[in-house]
Amino acid sequence: MKKKAGKRLLGLLKLLVFAALMLWVVGRVQFRDSAVLAESGGPPTLWGSLRLEGEGQGLFLDEDGKPLLHLEREILPGPRGSKKVIWKETGTGKEWRVRLGFLHRVTHMSIPLLLLAALAYFLCASFAAVRWHWLLRANDLDVSLWEAWRLNWVGVFFNNVVPGLTGGDVVKAYYIAKHTGKKTVPILTVVVDRILGLTALALLALLVVLANFSRFRELALGILGLLAAIALFSIPFLSRRVRRGLKLSAFLRKLPGAGFLMTLDEALTFYRNKKTALFLWILASMGNHVLSTGFVAVLGFAMGYTISWVDYFVLVPVINIASAVPLAPAGWGVGETLYDLAFMRFSHLGPGEGAGLSAVSRVLVTAWSLMGGILLLTMKDRVSHKVIEEEMEEEIEEVEKEAVARTREE
Repeated sequence: MKKKAGKRLLGLLKLLVFAALMLWVVGRVQFRDSAVLAESGGPPTLWGSLRLEGEGQGLFLDEDGKPLLHLEREILPGPRGSKKVIWKETGTGKEWRVRLGFLHRVTHMSIPLLLLAALAYFLCASFAAVRWHWLLRANDLDVSLWEAWRLNWVGVFFNNVVPGLTGGDVVKAYYIAKHTGKKTVPILTVVVDRILGLTALALLALLVVLANFSRFRELALGILGLLAAIALFSIPFLSRRVRRGLKLSAFLRKLPGAGFLMTLDEALTFYRNKKTALFLWILASMGNHVLSTGFVAVLGFAMGYTISWVDYFVLVPVINIASAVPLAPAGWGVGETLYDLAFMRFSHLGPGEGAGLSAVSRVLVTAWSLMGGILLLTMKDRVSHKVIEEEMEEEIEEVEKEAVARTREE
């Protein structure tokens, strides 16, 4: 009863976080186009819609469709590989700052770039399945590539579409355990895959940040701190000498959540003699995150944002790391807030524009996720997410108890 009450409370808190963040984000999004004289430097004075007419020509209309400004567009090189768009009034030459609203960007997206972004996400999710399959085979789990690919998409479906506390990782571990007859190893592969993914994200961001250190100094220090923490955390698990010196097993048994910590210990210890494989998995994870970041970047280009590739490859991995904490259902609200704040602070997007980019990317991801639901229907042994949640809770508790028992025998 206490567990069920705790889950309900956690679910309610997530909904409250989601509602609060989405209200804040939606309040910042500018849905209509606006214009203001550049020399005034004040808030928008004209509201309506910008209609593009021919190459480099634009007509700014009021809400009733009445023409207000005839404009000519110039595209100039901006800072750090970005582009700067300037609108000048035909005849007077006065410069106007035109900001495209969210609705304009969505309805005028480049279809070829949108399709390219969709392809990038499909390749990203499919490559993640190949990487996970590699991990499963390294643990002597006889799972076909097709099965890993299908279950990975089913996991994506649960992460983005199915409401509740049952995440995609839990679903993947459940079906692998069911299909192989092994309980511990599938759970460990999911844990290790998450740790490697987080490490790869941080390394990818660090590589780009170090090449632009003066601009992203704050982020660089944060990423270095995260990687240092991961390294310090991993050393006691991966080094026998340090492990013995710290009496790690005995120490972990005394801590709160000892069962989970002992399971994590077993997962990391298993890969102690597979350092080359770990290195290759991290490289593969970095390749996967290049695709996921490229997906967002191409989508941004499709929506007409003029930011550079560098901005995307620094900010998107950092945002993904920060939004890994499950504070809201499917991360909705959290990602939009982080996109908005990060792209305002470190790039040149205005209030609400980063949130708009995040929202469109989520809609596209959710659309792709439906394929996981279709693949789930092809599984004869499928069960409800409630059954998965209940059975996996029991299995995880059993795995944790076994891990604690094994360390006492050491």
